[in-house]
Amino acid sequence: MAEQCHQQLICGHIQSLEEKITLCKEKISLPLMARMIANCSILIGGYGNLQHCRSLRHIWSLVEEATSLRRTVQRGKDPDFDMVLLYFDWAFSFYLCLGTLVDTFKRQIYQPLLEKYQEQRGLGKAKVDRLTLSSRRSQLSPFSSDSGFSATSSGQLVTDMDTNMTSVPSGYDITQQRPCAAIGQLYGEYEELKELYDFKEIEQTLERIQSLLSSLDILLSSGDIDEDLFSPDSFATISHFMIKQPVLNVLRLFPDVLIKLEKAAWLANKWVRLNESKTNSVMEKLEKLTKVERALSTRVNKVKTEVNVMEERLEKQVLELNSYLVREQKAGEMKIALYELDTKIALLKTELGNVRHEKKQIKHYIFLASRKNQSASLKQLENHYRRNQLQRYSLAVRISSLSYQRAIMQDDLKTELNLNPSYVAFTNSSQEICDELETSLNAKCREETLLQRALVFIREDQQSLLSNMKAKP
Repeated sequence: MAEQCHQQLICGHIQSLEEKITLCKEKISLPLMARMIANCSILIGGYGNLQHCRSLRHIWSLVEEATSLRRTVQRGKDPDFDMVLLYFDWAFSFYLCLGTLVDTFKRQIYQPLLEKYQEQRGLGKAKVDRLTLSSRRSQLSPFSSDSGFSATSSGQLVTDMDTNMTSVPSGYDITQQRPCAAIGQLYGEYEELKELYDFKEIEQTLERIQSLLSSLDILLSSGDIDEDLFSPDSFATISHFMIKQPVLNVLRLFPDVLIKLEKAAWLANKWVRLNESKTNSVMEKLEKLTKVERALSTRVNKVKTEVNVMEERLEKQVLELNSYLVREQKAGEMKIALYELDTKIALLKTELGNVRHEKKQIKHYIFLASRKNQSASLKQLENHYRRNQLQRYSLAVRISSLSYQRAIMQDDLKTELNLNPSYVAFTNSSQEICDELETSLNAKCREETLLQRALVFIREDQQSLLSNMKAKP
Protein backbone atom coordinates (compact mmCIF):
# COMPACT_ATOMS: atom_id res chain seq x y z
CA MET A 1 0.00 0.00 0.00
CA ALA A 2 2.78 2.43 0.95
CA GLU A 3 4.61 1.51 -2.25
CA GLN A 4 1.54 2.28 -4.33
CA CYS A 5 1.12 5.66 -2.62
CA HIS A 6 4.80 6.43 -3.29
CA GLN A 7 4.38 5.64 -6.99
CA GLN A 8 1.20 7.72 -7.23
CA LEU A 9 2.91 10.66 -5.53
CA ILE A 10 5.80 10.62 -8.00
CA CYS A 11 3.39 10.25 -10.93
CA GLY A 12 1.53 13.29 -9.59
CA HIS A 13 4.77 15.28 -9.49
CA ILE A 14 5.59 14.23 -13.05
CA GLN A 15 2.14 15.24 -14.27
CA SER A 16 2.44 18.60 -12.48
CA LEU A 17 5.87 19.17 -14.06
CA GLU A 18 4.50 18.36 -17.53
CA GLU A 19 1.69 20.86 -17.03
CA LYS A 20 4.18 23.56 -16.03
CA ILE A 21 6.33 22.74 -19.07
CA THR A 22 3.25 23.16 -21.27
CA LEU A 23 2.48 26.47 -19.57
CA CYS A 24 6.05 27.64 -20.16
CA LYS A 25 5.74 26.77 -23.85
CA GLU A 26 2.63 28.91 -24.04
CA LYS A 27 4.31 31.81 -22.23
CA ILE A 28 7.47 31.98 -24.34
CA SER A 29 7.30 33.51 -27.82
CA LEU A 30 10.48 33.08 -29.80
CA PRO A 31 9.42 35.46 -32.63
CA LEU A 32 8.78 38.18 -30.01
CA MET A 33 12.14 37.51 -28.38
CA ALA A 34 13.83 37.67 -31.79
CA ARG A 35 12.17 41.06 -32.48
CA MET A 36 13.16 42.35 -29.06
CA ILE A 37 16.76 41.28 -29.62
CA ALA A 38 16.73 43.04 -33.03
CA ASN A 39 15.17 46.20 -31.55
CA CYS A 40 17.62 46.07 -28.68
CA SER A 41 20.53 45.97 -31.15
CA ILE A 42 19.19 49.10 -32.88
CA LEU A 43 18.45 51.01 -29.67
CA ILE A 44 21.77 50.25 -28.02
CA GLY A 45 23.62 51.54 -31.07
CA GLY A 46 27.01 52.82 -29.99
CA TYR A 47 26.68 51.57 -26.43
CA GLY A 48 27.65 47.98 -27.32
CA ASN A 49 27.44 45.20 -29.88
CA LEU A 50 24.62 42.83 -28.95
CA GLN A 51 25.62 40.34 -31.64
CA HIS A 52 28.71 39.38 -29.61
CA CYS A 53 26.69 38.38 -26.54
CA ARG A 54 27.16 34.74 -25.61
CA SER A 55 24.71 34.51 -22.71
CA LEU A 56 21.46 36.01 -21.47
CA ARG A 57 23.34 37.60 -18.56
CA HIS A 58 25.63 39.34 -21.03
CA ILE A 59 22.63 40.81 -22.89
CA TRP A 60 21.09 41.97 -19.62
CA SER A 61 24.31 43.66 -18.50
CA LEU A 62 24.67 45.42 -21.86
CA VAL A 63 21.03 46.60 -21.85
CA GLU A 64 21.26 47.92 -18.27
CA GLU A 65 24.56 49.72 -18.96
CA ALA A 66 23.29 51.29 -22.19
CA THR A 67 20.01 52.34 -20.55
CA SER A 68 21.79 53.96 -17.63
CA LEU A 69 24.14 55.90 -19.92
CA ARG A 70 21.34 56.99 -22.24
CA ARG A 71 19.18 58.21 -19.37
CA THR A 72 22.12 60.16 -17.97
CA VAL A 73 22.65 61.90 -21.29
CA GLN A 74 18.95 62.51 -22.04
CA ARG A 75 17.97 63.14 -18.38
CA GLY A 76 14.61 61.45 -18.83
CA LYS A 77 12.90 58.19 -19.50
CA ASP A 78 13.06 56.55 -22.90
CA PRO A 79 9.85 54.57 -23.63
CA ASP A 80 11.59 52.32 -26.16
CA PHE A 81 14.37 51.48 -23.75
CA ASP A 82 11.85 50.99 -20.98
CA MET A 83 10.02 48.45 -23.15
CA VAL A 84 13.26 46.58 -23.86
CA LEU A 85 14.23 46.67 -20.20
CA LEU A 86 10.79 45.40 -19.15
CA TYR A 87 10.91 42.57 -21.65
CA PHE A 88 14.37 41.38 -20.68
CA ASP A 89 13.40 41.62 -17.02
CA TRP A 90 10.57 39.22 -17.83
CA ALA A 91 12.95 37.03 -19.89
CA PHE A 92 15.29 36.69 -16.91
CA SER A 93 12.37 35.86 -14.66
CA PHE A 94 11.37 33.16 -17.14
CA TYR A 95 14.97 31.98 -17.13
CA LEU A 96 14.73 31.66 -13.35
CA CYS A 97 11.51 29.71 -13.76
CA LEU A 98 13.23 27.18 -16.03
CA GLY A 99 16.01 26.68 -13.49
CA THR A 100 13.43 26.21 -10.75
CA LEU A 101 11.61 23.59 -12.85
CA VAL A 102 14.88 21.68 -13.27
CA ASP A 103 15.52 21.73 -9.53
CA THR A 104 11.93 20.72 -8.81
CA PHE A 105 12.41 17.72 -11.07
CA LYS A 106 15.55 16.77 -9.14
CA ARG A 107 13.98 17.19 -5.71
CA GLN A 108 10.48 15.80 -6.26
CA ILE A 109 11.07 13.18 -8.97
CA TYR A 110 14.68 12.23 -9.62
CA GLN A 111 15.84 12.08 -6.00
CA PRO A 112 12.95 9.85 -4.73
CA LEU A 113 13.37 7.53 -7.73
CA LEU A 114 17.14 7.33 -7.14
CA GLU A 115 16.62 6.52 -3.46
CA LYS A 116 14.09 3.84 -4.44
CA TYR A 117 16.56 2.39 -6.92
CA GLN A 118 19.28 2.27 -4.28
CA GLU A 119 16.88 0.65 -1.84
CA GLN A 120 15.93 -1.99 -4.41
CA ARG A 121 19.59 -2.68 -5.04
CA GLY A 122 20.26 -2.95 -1.32
CA LEU A 123 22.43 0.15 -1.29
CA GLY A 124 20.51 1.96 1.43
CA LYS A 125 19.29 5.54 1.23
CA ALA A 126 21.08 7.91 -1.11
CA LYS A 127 23.80 9.76 0.76
CA VAL A 128 23.25 13.17 -0.76
CA ASP A 129 24.44 16.44 0.70
CA ARG A 130 21.78 19.05 1.06
CA LEU A 131 23.00 22.14 -0.78
CA THR A 132 21.25 25.34 -1.71
CA LEU A 133 21.06 26.54 -5.26
CA SER A 134 23.27 29.51 -4.51
CA SER A 135 26.04 27.20 -3.33
CA ARG A 136 25.71 24.96 -6.38
CA ARG A 137 25.67 27.57 -9.11
CA SER A 138 28.02 30.42 -9.91
CA GLN A 139 27.59 33.66 -7.98
CA LEU A 140 27.32 35.38 -11.38
CA SER A 141 24.24 33.37 -12.26
CA PRO A 142 20.78 34.95 -12.23
CA PHE A 143 20.06 32.47 -9.42
CA SER A 144 22.64 34.21 -7.23
CA SER A 145 21.58 36.77 -4.68
CA ASP A 146 24.36 39.01 -6.04
CA SER A 147 23.03 39.10 -9.57
CA GLY A 148 20.47 41.81 -9.00
CA PHE A 149 17.82 40.07 -11.05
CA SER A 150 14.20 39.79 -9.95
CA ALA A 151 11.82 36.88 -10.42
CA THR A 152 8.58 38.67 -9.65
CA SER A 153 7.20 38.73 -13.18
CA SER A 154 6.61 34.98 -13.37
CA GLY A 155 5.69 34.38 -9.79
CA GLN A 156 2.53 32.47 -10.73
CA LEU A 157 4.72 29.71 -12.16
CA VAL A 158 7.06 29.25 -9.21
CA THR A 159 5.07 30.03 -6.06
CA ASP A 160 5.00 26.37 -5.03
CA MET A 161 8.67 25.73 -5.72
CA ASP A 162 11.31 25.90 -3.03
CA THR A 163 14.64 27.44 -4.07
CA ASN A 164 16.58 25.28 -1.61
CA MET A 165 16.70 22.09 -3.60
CA THR A 166 18.42 18.78 -3.01
CA SER A 167 21.53 18.52 -5.11
CA VAL A 168 21.89 15.56 -7.44
CA PRO A 169 24.79 13.21 -6.68
CA SER A 170 26.44 13.79 -10.05
CA GLY A 171 29.31 11.44 -9.17
CA TYR A 172 27.03 8.58 -8.19
CA ASP A 173 28.09 5.39 -9.92
CA ILE A 174 25.09 3.32 -10.91
CA THR A 175 27.30 0.25 -11.44
CA GLN A 176 28.36 0.00 -7.79
CA GLN A 177 27.46 -3.32 -6.12
CA ARG A 178 26.08 -4.68 -9.38
CA PRO A 179 25.09 -8.39 -9.09
CA CYS A 180 27.85 -10.86 -9.82
CA ALA A 181 28.17 -12.06 -13.43
CA ALA A 182 26.96 -15.51 -12.37
CA ILE A 183 23.53 -14.09 -11.49
CA GLY A 184 23.24 -12.35 -14.86
CA GLN A 185 23.95 -15.58 -16.73
CA LEU A 186 21.05 -17.28 -14.97
CA TYR A 187 18.36 -14.70 -15.81
CA GLY A 188 17.05 -16.82 -18.70
CA GLU A 189 16.56 -19.87 -16.49
CA TYR A 190 15.21 -18.25 -13.33
CA GLU A 191 12.60 -15.51 -13.77
CA GLU A 192 12.88 -14.62 -10.09
CA LEU A 193 16.54 -13.69 -10.49
CA LYS A 194 15.79 -11.46 -13.47
CA GLU A 195 13.03 -9.73 -11.54
CA LEU A 196 15.17 -9.25 -8.43
CA TYR A 197 18.52 -8.35 -9.95
CA ASP A 198 18.12 -7.21 -13.57
CA PHE A 199 18.26 -3.40 -13.37
CA LYS A 200 19.85 -2.86 -16.77
CA GLU A 201 16.89 -0.99 -18.27
CA ILE A 202 16.47 1.15 -15.16
CA GLU A 203 20.19 1.93 -15.18
CA GLN A 204 20.04 2.97 -18.83
CA THR A 205 17.11 5.26 -18.02
CA LEU A 206 18.99 6.66 -15.03
CA GLU A 207 22.07 7.33 -17.16
CA ARG A 208 19.98 9.19 -19.75
CA ILE A 209 18.35 11.34 -17.06
CA GLN A 210 21.74 12.08 -15.48
CA SER A 211 23.07 13.14 -18.89
CA LEU A 212 20.10 15.47 -19.40
CA LEU A 213 20.46 16.99 -15.93
CA SER A 214 24.18 17.51 -16.43
CA SER A 215 23.52 19.36 -19.72
CA LEU A 216 20.77 21.44 -18.11
CA ASP A 217 23.02 22.44 -15.20
CA ILE A 218 25.70 23.68 -17.62
CA LEU A 219 23.24 25.43 -19.94
CA LEU A 220 21.55 27.23 -17.02
CA SER A 221 24.84 28.31 -15.47
CA SER A 222 26.11 31.89 -15.84
CA GLY A 223 28.85 31.10 -18.35
CA ASP A 224 28.82 31.22 -22.13
CA ILE A 225 26.29 28.91 -23.75
CA ASP A 226 27.86 25.74 -25.15
CA GLU A 227 25.95 24.94 -28.34
CA ASP A 228 27.32 21.38 -28.33
CA LEU A 229 24.96 20.67 -25.42
CA PHE A 230 21.86 21.60 -27.39
CA SER A 231 19.45 18.87 -28.40
CA PRO A 232 19.09 18.39 -32.18
CA ASP A 233 15.30 18.70 -31.69
CA SER A 234 15.61 22.35 -30.67
CA PHE A 235 17.29 23.45 -33.91
CA ALA A 236 13.99 23.48 -35.80
CA THR A 237 12.60 26.11 -33.41
CA ILE A 238 15.21 28.74 -34.36
CA SER A 239 16.43 27.71 -37.83
CA HIS A 240 14.20 30.27 -39.60
CA PHE A 241 15.40 33.31 -37.61
CA MET A 242 17.81 35.68 -39.34
CA ILE A 243 20.03 36.16 -36.29
CA LYS A 244 23.75 35.51 -36.26
CA GLN A 245 25.71 33.46 -33.78
CA PRO A 246 26.43 33.55 -30.89
CA VAL A 247 23.33 35.49 -29.85
CA LEU A 248 21.15 32.95 -31.68
CA ASN A 249 22.19 30.43 -29.01
CA VAL A 250 20.51 32.65 -26.40
CA LEU A 251 17.26 32.35 -28.33
CA ARG A 252 17.67 28.58 -28.68
CA LEU A 253 18.36 28.13 -24.96
CA PHE A 254 14.70 28.43 -23.91
CA PRO A 255 13.10 25.78 -26.20
CA ASP A 256 16.09 23.48 -25.69
CA VAL A 257 15.71 23.50 -21.90
CA LEU A 258 11.97 22.78 -22.23
CA ILE A 259 12.65 19.91 -24.66
CA LYS A 260 15.19 18.40 -22.27
CA LEU A 261 12.74 18.73 -19.38
CA GLU A 262 10.07 16.98 -21.46
CA LYS A 263 12.48 14.12 -22.18
CA ALA A 264 13.41 13.91 -18.50
CA ALA A 265 9.72 13.74 -17.52
CA TRP A 266 9.10 11.02 -20.11
CA LEU A 267 12.10 9.03 -18.86
CA ALA A 268 10.89 9.44 -15.26
CA ASN A 269 7.49 8.00 -16.25
CA LYS A 270 9.31 5.07 -17.86
CA TRP A 271 11.36 4.64 -14.68
CA VAL A 272 8.16 4.51 -12.59
CA ARG A 273 6.69 1.83 -14.89
CA LEU A 274 9.87 -0.22 -14.61
CA ASN A 275 9.77 0.11 -10.83
CA GLU A 276 6.26 -1.35 -10.81
CA SER A 277 7.61 -4.59 -12.27
CA LYS A 278 10.13 -4.99 -9.43
CA THR A 279 9.54 -6.81 -6.16
CA ASN A 280 9.55 -4.27 -3.33
CA SER A 281 8.25 -6.26 -0.35
CA VAL A 282 11.07 -7.69 1.79
CA MET A 283 9.04 -10.81 2.55
CA GLU A 284 8.36 -11.40 -1.15
CA LYS A 285 12.05 -10.97 -1.90
CA LEU A 286 12.95 -13.48 0.79
CA GLU A 287 10.40 -15.98 -0.54
CA LYS A 288 11.72 -15.69 -4.08
CA LEU A 289 15.34 -15.89 -2.93
CA THR A 290 14.55 -18.97 -0.86
CA LYS A 291 12.82 -20.61 -3.82
CA VAL A 292 15.76 -19.90 -6.12
CA GLU A 293 18.28 -20.94 -3.44
CA ARG A 294 16.60 -24.34 -3.09
CA ALA A 295 16.47 -24.83 -6.85
CA LEU A 296 20.13 -23.88 -7.22
CA SER A 297 21.19 -26.13 -4.32
CA THR A 298 19.42 -29.10 -5.93
CA ARG A 299 20.99 -28.29 -9.26
CA VAL A 300 24.47 -27.92 -7.73
CA ASN A 301 24.19 -31.36 -6.12
CA LYS A 302 23.04 -32.85 -9.42
CA VAL A 303 25.91 -31.22 -11.30
CA LYS A 304 28.40 -32.46 -8.67
CA THR A 305 27.14 -36.02 -9.18
CA GLU A 306 27.42 -35.66 -12.94
CA VAL A 307 30.96 -34.29 -12.57
CA ASN A 308 31.99 -37.27 -10.40
CA VAL A 309 30.52 -39.76 -12.88
CA MET A 310 32.22 -38.05 -15.81
CA GLU A 311 35.56 -37.96 -13.97
CA GLU A 312 35.34 -41.73 -13.37
CA ARG A 313 34.47 -42.34 -17.03
CA LEU A 314 37.30 -40.12 -18.18
CA GLU A 315 39.79 -41.83 -15.88
CA LYS A 316 38.75 -45.26 -17.17
CA GLN A 317 38.92 -44.07 -20.77
CA VAL A 318 42.37 -42.56 -20.23
CA LEU A 319 43.64 -45.90 -18.89
CA GLU A 320 42.22 -47.67 -21.93
CA LEU A 321 43.76 -45.08 -24.22
CA ASN A 322 47.14 -45.52 -22.54
CA SER A 323 46.95 -49.28 -23.04
CA TYR A 324 46.22 -48.77 -26.76
CA LEU A 325 49.10 -46.31 -27.00
CA VAL A 326 51.41 -48.87 -25.35
CA ARG A 327 50.34 -51.58 -27.82
CA GLU A 328 50.69 -49.12 -30.70
CA GLN A 329 54.24 -48.31 -29.59
CA LYS A 330 55.15 -51.96 -28.99
CA ALA A 331 55.93 -52.69 -32.67
CA GLY A 332 58.48 -49.89 -32.71
CA GLU A 333 60.03 -51.09 -29.49
CA MET A 334 60.20 -54.63 -30.90
CA LYS A 335 61.97 -53.39 -34.03
CA ILE A 336 64.57 -51.71 -31.86
CA ALA A 337 64.99 -54.88 -29.75
CA LEU A 338 65.30 -56.98 -32.91
CA TYR A 339 67.99 -54.67 -34.25
CA GLU A 340 69.87 -54.91 -30.97
CA LEU A 341 69.64 -58.76 -31.10
CA ASP A 342 70.98 -58.80 -34.65
CA THR A 343 73.85 -56.62 -33.55
CA LYS A 344 74.68 -58.95 -30.63
CA ILE A 345 74.45 -62.08 -32.82
CA ALA A 346 76.71 -60.50 -35.42
CA LEU A 347 79.29 -59.64 -32.76
CA LEU A 348 79.14 -63.16 -31.31
CA LYS A 349 79.55 -64.72 -34.76
CA THR A 350 82.56 -62.54 -35.41
CA GLU A 351 84.01 -63.58 -32.07
CA LEU A 352 83.23 -67.26 -32.84
CA GLY A 353 85.05 -66.95 -36.15
CA ASN A 354 88.11 -65.59 -34.37
CA VAL A 355 88.02 -68.46 -31.82
CA ARG A 356 87.75 -71.03 -34.63
CA HIS A 357 90.70 -69.49 -36.40
CA GLU A 358 92.60 -69.67 -33.13
CA LYS A 359 91.63 -73.36 -32.88
CA LYS A 360 93.31 -74.08 -36.25
CA GLN A 361 96.48 -72.38 -35.11
CA ILE A 362 96.54 -74.34 -31.84
CA LYS A 363 96.07 -77.63 -33.72
CA HIS A 364 98.96 -76.73 -35.98
CA TYR A 365 101.17 -75.91 -33.01
CA ILE A 366 100.18 -79.23 -31.34
CA PHE A 367 101.15 -81.13 -34.49
CA LEU A 368 104.56 -79.48 -34.53
CA ALA A 369 105.10 -80.07 -30.80
CA SER A 370 104.22 -83.80 -31.24
CA ARG A 371 106.73 -84.27 -33.99
CA LYS A 372 109.47 -82.61 -31.97
CA ASN A 373 108.50 -84.45 -28.76
CA GLN A 374 108.15 -81.20 -26.81
CA SER A 375 106.02 -82.57 -23.97
CA ALA A 376 105.92 -79.39 -21.92
CA SER A 377 104.80 -77.28 -24.84
CA LEU A 378 102.40 -80.02 -25.94
CA LYS A 379 100.74 -80.03 -22.53
CA GLN A 380 100.30 -76.23 -22.57
CA LEU A 381 98.88 -76.32 -26.07
CA GLU A 382 96.41 -79.04 -25.14
CA ASN A 383 95.18 -76.94 -22.17
CA HIS A 384 94.90 -73.97 -24.50
CA TYR A 385 92.91 -76.06 -26.97
CA ARG A 386 90.43 -77.18 -24.27
CA ARG A 387 89.85 -73.53 -23.27
CA ASN A 388 89.29 -72.68 -26.90
CA GLN A 389 86.85 -75.55 -27.19
CA LEU A 390 84.87 -74.22 -24.22
CA GLN A 391 84.81 -70.75 -25.75
CA ARG A 392 83.50 -72.13 -29.03
CA TYR A 393 80.83 -74.09 -27.26
CA SER A 394 79.79 -71.11 -25.12
CA LEU A 395 79.62 -68.81 -28.12
CA ALA A 396 77.66 -71.32 -30.16
CA VAL A 397 75.13 -71.74 -27.31
CA ARG A 398 74.72 -67.98 -26.92
CA ILE A 399 74.31 -67.52 -30.67
CA SER A 400 71.76 -70.30 -30.76
CA SER A 401 69.83 -68.84 -27.81
CA LEU A 402 69.77 -65.31 -29.27
CA SER A 403 68.78 -66.66 -32.66
CA TYR A 404 65.89 -68.47 -31.04
CA GLN A 405 64.83 -65.25 -29.26
CA ARG A 406 65.10 -63.40 -32.53
CA ALA A 407 62.88 -65.93 -34.31
CA ILE A 408 60.21 -65.57 -31.59
CA MET A 409 60.52 -61.77 -31.63
CA GLN A 410 60.28 -61.76 -35.42
CA ASP A 411 57.01 -63.72 -35.24
CA ASP A 412 55.68 -61.38 -32.54
CA LEU A 413 56.65 -58.37 -34.64
CA LYS A 414 54.77 -59.73 -37.63
CA THR A 415 51.74 -60.25 -35.42
CA GLU A 416 51.98 -56.70 -33.99
CA LEU A 417 52.41 -55.21 -37.46
CA ASN A 418 49.30 -57.04 -38.60
CA LEU A 419 47.35 -55.77 -35.57
CA ASN A 420 48.82 -52.25 -35.62
CA PRO A 421 46.13 -50.71 -37.90
CA SER A 422 43.47 -51.91 -35.45
CA TYR A 423 45.36 -50.41 -32.51
CA VAL A 424 45.67 -47.10 -34.36
CA ALA A 425 41.92 -47.09 -35.01
CA PHE A 426 41.16 -47.96 -31.38
CA THR A 427 43.58 -45.27 -30.20
CA ASN A 428 41.97 -42.59 -32.38
CA SER A 429 38.49 -43.60 -31.29
CA SER A 430 39.51 -43.64 -27.64
CA GLN A 431 41.22 -40.23 -28.02
CA GLU A 432 38.03 -38.72 -29.47
CA ILE A 433 36.00 -40.13 -26.59
CA CYS A 434 38.49 -38.68 -24.10
CA ASP A 435 38.36 -35.28 -25.79
CA GLU A 436 34.55 -35.26 -25.73
CA LEU A 437 34.49 -36.31 -22.10
CA GLU A 438 37.06 -33.66 -21.18
CA THR A 439 35.09 -30.93 -22.97
CA SER A 440 31.85 -32.00 -21.29
CA LEU A 441 33.60 -32.23 -17.93
CA ASN A 442 35.05 -28.72 -18.28
CA ALA A 443 31.62 -27.38 -19.19
CA LYS A 444 30.08 -29.07 -16.15
CA CYS A 445 32.85 -27.74 -13.90
CA ARG A 446 32.22 -24.22 -15.20
CA GLU A 447 28.52 -24.68 -14.61
CA GLU A 448 29.20 -25.88 -11.08
CA THR A 449 31.43 -22.85 -10.42
CA LEU A 450 28.78 -20.52 -11.85
CA LEU A 451 26.05 -22.04 -9.70
CA GLN A 452 28.24 -21.96 -6.59
CA ARG A 453 29.00 -18.26 -7.05
CA ALA A 454 25.35 -17.45 -7.64
CA LEU A 455 24.40 -19.49 -4.59
CA VAL A 456 26.91 -17.64 -2.39
CA PHE A 457 25.61 -14.28 -3.66
CA ILE A 458 21.97 -15.24 -3.03
CA ARG A 459 22.70 -16.55 0.48
CA GLU A 460 24.52 -13.34 1.32
CA ASP A 461 21.50 -11.37 0.10
CA GLN A 462 19.21 -13.51 2.23
CA GLN A 463 21.33 -12.84 5.31
CA SER A 464 21.41 -9.13 4.52
CA LEU A 465 17.61 -8.94 4.22
CA LEU A 466 17.13 -10.89 7.44
CA SER A 467 19.61 -8.65 9.28
CA ASN A 468 17.79 -5.54 8.04
CA MET A 469 14.46 -6.96 9.18
CA LYS A 470 15.87 -7.69 12.66
CA ALA A 471 17.44 -4.25 12.86
CA LYS A 472 14.11 -2.52 12.28
CA PRO A 473 12.25 -1.67 15.52
